[in-house]
Amino acid sequence: MTTEHTFKAGSEGPDAPLIILMDMAEHPSHVMGEQETPHLRANLASFPVHDWDDELTPWLAPGLYHGDADFEGLASRTYERVMGPFLDGVEAAHGLQPRSVALAGFSLAGLFSLHSFMTDTRLAAAASLSGSVWYEGWPDYLAGCTTPMAGRFAYLSIGTKERLASPEILHAVEDRTRLTAETLRRLGAEVEFRTGPGSHLQHVDERITAGLEALDAFLAG
Repeated sequence: MTTEHTFKAGSEGPDAPLIILMDMAEHPSHVMGEQETPHLRANLASFPVHDWDDELTPWLAPGLYHGDADFEGLASRTYERVMGPFLDGVEAAHGLQPRSVALAGFSLAGLFSLHSFMTDTRLAAAASLSGSVWYEGWPDYLAGCTTPMAGRFAYLSIGTKERLASPEILHAVEDRTRLTAETLRRLGAEVEFRTGPGSHLQHVDERITAGLEALDAFLAG
């Protein structure tokens, strides 16, 4: 049973919603630190991602930079682990019976959270912080998505300088984030979309914290 994780108990006990933060195994977010976690009513667990480029991507696609290996597109396999042995292990380790589950993530983990949310109605909510919706094929996926969204919530944020980064494929990231928000609303979801200062690797902890707090307000409100 997969139990490797960091856990932060919320204020509402074992049946509170559970937010799963998809996090880097080698360089975990400061938000999961002892003094950094925002005060949440929901419980919070981090899922350590060891192969960021492959475990979080939804389908095979070219690497971001010239000469990079292709993204392998193993997100569906990862999601099965998250909602299967990982979730079982977290519940058993902490005596949880969450009434709802949400995903959150930054960058490719934001893309993963969105794709999972838009594929499986078991997720009540998702937060995509600077999500990598520049990913090849994402607009086609949005156009074909018919997953019911009523009663569900998505939080999306992006830095205003992210669209200025190279390579050129990144120039569309803000427009595609807006398109994602519009698609989710069209499908019936409640959506909060935020822009903030900085480039992709600036204000990371602030974006993650804001996303977790928005999920908490929806899930435990």
